[in-house]
Amino acid sequence: MERNGTSHRCCAVDVGAGSPEASAVPLTLANQLCMNPECPWSVPTDDQLTTAPSAVHLWYVRLDVGPRGIDDYWRELSSDERQRGERFHFDRHRDRFVVCRAQLRRVLARYLMMAASEVRFEYEPLGKPKLCGERLACGLHFNLSRSAEIALIAITSERQVGVDVEQIRVVTDAERIAQRFFSPAEHDALSRLPKGERNRAFLKLWTCKEAYLKATGSGLTFPLDQVTISLAGDAQPRIESSADGAHENPWQFASFTPADGFVGAVATPGKLSTITYWYCQH
Repeated sequence: MERNGTSHRCCAVDVGAGSPEASAVPLTLANQLCMNPECPWSVPTDDQLTTAPSAVHLWYVRLDVGPRGIDDYWRELSSDERQRGERFHFDRHRDRFVVCRAQLRRVLARYLMMAASEVRFEYEPLGKPKLCGERLACGLHFNLSRSAEIALIAITSERQVGVDVEQIRVVTDAERIAQRFFSPAEHDALSRLPKGERNRAFLKLWTCKEAYLKATGSGLTFPLDQVTISLAGDAQPRIESSADGAHENPWQFASFTPADGFVGAVATPGKLSTITYWYCQH
């Protein structure tokens, strides 16, 4: 389908009983995700994992796998990732972190044609991960976000990308947060909405701002109130003004519903023509 110049496409999901890979995906979940009219997630073949400069690949990762499969994920992590995982107090939070990092490795490994355990990362001054050394020269960029039981991975070629996902819930202090972190124009736009629409609009705006800051690598060091993102009507979000001059460049956003109860956003500089939705198998 077309949405403001950005096409959204997927490839068919192979969940036939004779396929070993397909049997690893719960049929009911695969069908539910594939039938998502906004984000029709599907399982790719390796020859479909090529990215054009104006395209984004979005991957859906289910983080709850149960205790029997978690050991395989631990083995694919680096020593520093294992140390980070061991710092979690609750088993569920630790397991979700481990699955998230291991699946990020597995996804990148498919593009790089190498083992997941061999993927190496380095980190920018503010903590944004990127591929290390010669792997960086391939031009592959990625970003990762997780919320509750799902994660999203964004993959691009030759340009930065940011992604964010939030579980939809009642944000009791949304007004205070908006006053502190949103620009006056954004706060005013939210306050004009009917009360029943403000919570979801708040989360939609928050994911867009987070995706933008993650793409730039500036994190929360860049004041959130210094960039104004418009959510007017049914149009995709866009930057109206920014202290760093981003509004003068063709940044593009896509806001979407990755699954029931969640809202997501992706941001990238330049033209965004195609988003492809891939489902990450366990």
